[in-house]
Parts: sequence; structure tokens; C-alpha cells
Amino acid sequence: MAEGIGKERKKEIMKDIIRKLHEGASLEEAKDRFEREIGSVSSTEIAEIEQSLMSEGVSPDEIKKFCNVHALLFQSALEKSMDKEESPAHPVYLMKQDNRQIEKITAALKEAAQQAEKHGLAQFKQKVGPLLEKLKNLDIHYTWKEQILFPYLEKYAFYGPSKVMWGKDDEIRALLKQGLSGIETLREAKDLKEYGSKTLTPLVEEVDGMIFKEEKILFPASLEKLNVQDWVEVLKETENVGYGFIERPKETYQLIEELRK
Repeated sequence: MAEGIGKERKKEIMKDIIRKLHEGASLEEAKDRFEREIGSVSSTEIAEIEQSLMSEGVSPDEIKKFCNVHALLFQSALEKSMDKEESPAHPVYLMKQDNRQIEKITAALKEAAQQAEKHGLAQFKQKVGPLLEKLKNLDIHYTWKEQILFPYLEKYAFYGPSKVMWGKDDEIRALLKQGLSGIETLREAKDLKEYGSKTLTPLVEEVDGMIFKEEKILFPASLEKLNVQDWVEVLKETENVGYGFIERPKETYQLIEELRK
């Protein structure tokens, strides 16, 4: 990959690539040469070079041919980010980051339950209520699995997670709903123990248990079954659902936007 290449040199290479495309070179050949001789480049930089070429008389139709190479470049960059699970753009990495945030909430709920009798009803409700509200975003996290990941697993005739885990997701949704409604009806300190044992503790245990199931069973199986292109499509489709507890990665989002142009 080229290092430290100047803008004028990039422009000359792009101009030659466009000429070769006009002469019949394939898009893949053009992409390979671009990556070899120019290397990584931002969409803004490509647009600036294209504009500069047009101002020098290269026709818009010729530039349009390069736009297809442009798309291949960003598709290639996105695929490279799917090569390793540890990549910040990989859906599994992102969902594990989501899980780390969920764990912070369940840890805080455990602490609140342990300190309930010490601090009293009012302080318990003041702390637990907002935490349960935050957990509502579990629905986004679970919907991502159910609506995006599971269909790709089913494509490979792997139906176990969608048949079993979806039901557990719904149980957790029901427990959370019960927890939210139950905390509103707490009126006396003596009710705290029952609420904790019958509602809050089971909820926390099930949420933490689902994290374990995802990271020890679902994600490893998915990494084994899905290929790089599958993960690229999963990432693109994730934009329709979003992330429950983390911010979407800006760099990855920009790649996806380039591919949709």
C-alpha cells in the first residue's frame, strides 16, 4: 500500500485508472490498482479528486465509471473490518460492548437489592426505577438478534437459537415489565423483600444469563456459520434497528452510507 503519496500523484493515478476503465479494464482490476498504488482514502478526498479531474476536462460520464470503483473500495474496506471479531466494526464486537453496558446496569440493580433494607423504600425506588427504565433498551438488543442475526443462521439451517433464545428473550421482556409495574405499587418497606426475591432477582439473573448464552453459545456459533459478506449485510441491517446501549461507530456508519449512495 502506498505511503505518503501526494494529492497530485493520486489524481494522476486516478486519471490513468479512469482511462484504463474506458479501454476495457475491469472494476476489480481498477480497485486492486487503486488499493496498491494509492491505498486508503476518505470519501471526501475521492470527491475532491473527482471534482478536480472534471475541472480539467474529464467528462462526468468517465467519472461515473470510477464511482463504481469507489463503491467497491468502500465495500472492500467494510469487508476487511469483518475479518476479525475484535474489529470495532464487527457486529459481534458491538453487541458484546452492548452487553458490557447491560452488565453495569444489572450490577447496580444487585447492589440496590442488597442495600434495600438498609436504605429504605424511597431510596430503593429512586435508584431502581431509573435503572429498570434503562433496561427497556434490552428490546432493541434482543430485536437485533431476532430480526437480523437469527434469519442469517436459519439460512444455514441452524434453527436452535431462534427456537430457544427468542422464547427466553420474551420471558425477560415480561419480567422487566413486571419489574417496572411492581416498583410503582411498592408502598411499604416490608414489600421490598418479596419484590426483590420474586421480581428483581429473577430479572437480573435472567438478563445476566442471557449475556452468558449469547457470548458462549450464540456468538461463537454465528462466527462459525456466517461468512464475511453475511456480517457486512448484518452490519448494514443493524442500522435499521440500532444499538441498545452503545453509540453506533461513526467510521463504520460512514462506510455504510458510502455504499448506499
